[in-house]
Amino acid sequence: MSINRICILLLLSMIAWTFVSGLPAQDTAPLQTQPPQTQPPQVQPPAPPRVSLGLEEIVASLEKVLPQTWNVAGIKRQQIPRKWTGSSDAVLLRLEDGSVTVHHPNGFDYHPFYKVWLCPSGWQGNMEDASIQGDEGPSVLLGINHRMKVFYLALGANTWPQGPEVLRKALDLTTLSITYSLRQAVDSSIKMKIFPRLAATEGSSSGLLSRVVGMERDGSLVYIEYATATERRIDGFSLPSMCKEPRVVNLMDRENSFLADQVFFAYPDVRTVYVRRVCDEFLSDRIIDRPGATSTSAAVVSSSTP
Repeated sequence: MSINRICILLLLSMIAWTFVSGLPAQDTAPLQTQPPQTQPPQVQPPAPPRVSLGLEEIVASLEKVLPQTWNVAGIKRQQIPRKWTGSSDAVLLRLEDGSVTVHHPNGFDYHPFYKVWLCPSGWQGNMEDASIQGDEGPSVLLGINHRMKVFYLALGANTWPQGPEVLRKALDLTTLSITYSLRQAVDSSIKMKIFPRLAATEGSSSGLLSRVVGMERDGSLVYIEYATATERRIDGFSLPSMCKEPRVVNLMDRENSFLADQVFFAYPDVRTVYVRRVCDEFLSDRIIDRPGATSTSAAVVSSSTP
């Protein structure tokens, strides 16, 4: 077991689980309907794919920074970032080192790779629970800009460890490095703004203030980590984790929205909050946009098929 995983498990063992209620649920707005047409619809020729020009530019910018033996090996549309739930509006790029072949213990061969998902700027979703002690391979946020959100995945052997940093720069993304490990860093300026608001609601937020272990900002993006422990011991025996029980999942969903609301209130210019929650040995992320936020730029990625 790695030192990082031991630190995480020790952190979780120190957090007491209590029940709460009354956290504000996320508001929902009714869907707007289109006004009735006054004339019969006219048949229009198929529109060209919205993504074509933007995607070509992105691929070209990536090809300039790839190592000599790497290339863009595949492009797929109508994708969802791996192990996330959300709309299938992403374009998936597969970057590979074709000069190296790795044999997997399960009996198949592969090239070292990065998978990169280009999502529309308004894309939101939830990561499926993944064990922090396993190798389940959820994708994580590479970065955002005013045109898109970008996720990435790299598993197994990797001949380009600098890849994430180089890709962020090439795509002009936020530079906060999000991986599968906890960052456990709290920006003091954010702490001064957010923590007093959390402290004021401590009685209704299940000790949320003491469970926030990370809080950082990079431009219009704020990254938050918080932990919850449900494991208990009776006569030296550990009881099963309750992290996937519906009442615990619902509670953490409310806490995610609550934390995001506090950030949006404190920082009017922040557009997106990336929340990482750790419950016992399970990791789950959520990406939340400011309610009503819209992009003013042309679409770069789309589910359209060329």
